[in-house]
Amino acid sequence: MNKRVGKSARAWAPDRQDVIWIDCNPQAGREMRDVHPFLVLSPKAFNQRTSLVVGLPMTTAAYNASNPFAVAAGVA
Repeated sequence: MNKRVGKSARAWAPDRQDVIWIDCNPQAGREMRDVHPFLVLSPKAFNQRTSLVVGLPMTTAAYNASNPFAVAAGVA
């Protein structure tokens, strides 16, 4: 069976509370690099309508522990 994909077909969009993988390359300075998990905060409807996703990148880099915005896993 052949399926035709028309303009009405929507691309996949993450939903709130999804954890997706993002590629942070290229990076500059002390920005994150490589691939990291990303917690999605924005609802799926917003992500679909705007083609943007609001969320929090996650890392296990030790030097980030003293960052005033850092939250240890399992604390929040």
